Amino acid sequence: MTVVCALKDGDDLFLAADSSLGGLPVKTRVVTKLEYYNLSNPLIWATSGDESIGDEFSDWLKSQISHAPGLCLSWETFKNGCQDDLARRNGLFLRVRQQNHVPVNPENDYSQVLVVGYINGLPEILHIDFEGCSTFHLRAGRTFATIGGGRYHAATVYEVLLRKGILASSGLEAIKEVTEIAADLSPLCALPISVAKATKQGVMLL
Repeated sequence: MTVVCALKDGDDLFLAADSSLGGLPVKTRVVTKLEYYNLSNPLIWATSGDESIGDEFSDWLKSQISHAPGLCLSWETFKNGCQDDLARRNGLFLRVRQQNHVPVNPENDYSQVLVVGYINGLPEILHIDFEGCSTFHLRAGRTFATIGGGRYHAATVYEVLLRKGILASSGLEAIKEVTEIAADLSPLCALPISVAKATKQGVMLL
């Protein structure tokens, strides 16, 4: 199980994730689930769901950003390319499962991705879910997003802290607190969490 959270604070975009791998129960921990690109268009992303699909998608994305700059002409172009690739990988997995008459649990058996960063100087938080649907959170006026099995805990924690007026004023402290509490409350998520920040100038692992 995974929890990934994204938050915008001023010009800073944060992405945080727990460290559990392996499903039921947690078998191991990873140093970080966060992937990033730190050149002309600073981007950070993390996937949830099937780890093999997520890893393949991340390898593809790194290669495309490095060798096919057309992917980052705009957020729309980026979204369309990522959406198509992730849908193809999820679809291949579905066909194999169907051929073997194995039921599919989309939450665990497909992969989805949460991306934060800057493309041509424009900030965004992009979510592509396991059904291939996408959401631009900043465009919709939202500054927080979360994915993974622990997302309900994270969304609840964020909303409670916000409504009570006790959400940390620092974006870094806010996302750390929300993700840590969500990971601690979600039975199959694991501490510690990892956090990265994207600005127009680049990506920093915190």
